[in-house]
Amino acid sequence: REVPGSRSFAKVALSASSLGAWGISGVAEGHNIIVDQGKPVGLDAGPNPLQSVLGALLGCTQFVTQYVAQERDISIGAVKWHAEADFDGRGVRGDPTVFPGFTAVKVTGEIADTSATPAQLAELAHAVDSRCPVAAMLAAVPQLDFSLTLSAAHAPGHGHKAQKVLGPADELNVM
Repeated sequence: REVPGSRSFAKVALSASSLGAWGISGVAEGHNIIVDQGKPVGLDAGPNPLQSVLGALLGCTQFVTQYVAQERDISIGAVKWHAEADFDGRGVRGDPTVFPGFTAVKVTGEIADTSATPAQLAELAHAVDSRCPVAAMLAAVPQLDFSLTLSAAHAPGHGHKAQKVLGPADELNVM
């Protein structure tokens, strides 16, 4: 929701109530959100908090990818996203020597069709990494890696298998 008097700043809010002992059920601008734990602890009514963070990251990444591509007059077809993260549960269980959050996150996107060259995809991946608000919130993660690939069936003039395009973490040597 836009803040009065500001064209850029927005407040984001979510209200929620407990769902059983371990989950929440909330509403954000008319959209239901459920975050829970799997059985036997929770009701298994929705993704767990860590899966929800990855879902938010992928949703934000999709938006920012399309937004930046549009700014650069690059067409982007359907994208298959995948996110995975390393997590050591000992931190949340109270071990003060273990970081309680993600220690590494990897996001990959395979674009079905695009007008972008491999160099433009690498630039796009860098822009998405630097402009995605959810990725920025995960910046405390020791390793956050983004990459985009073009599926083989849609490579411009090539029938070669999908190839990894250098992601921003590789380019900037920040891993």
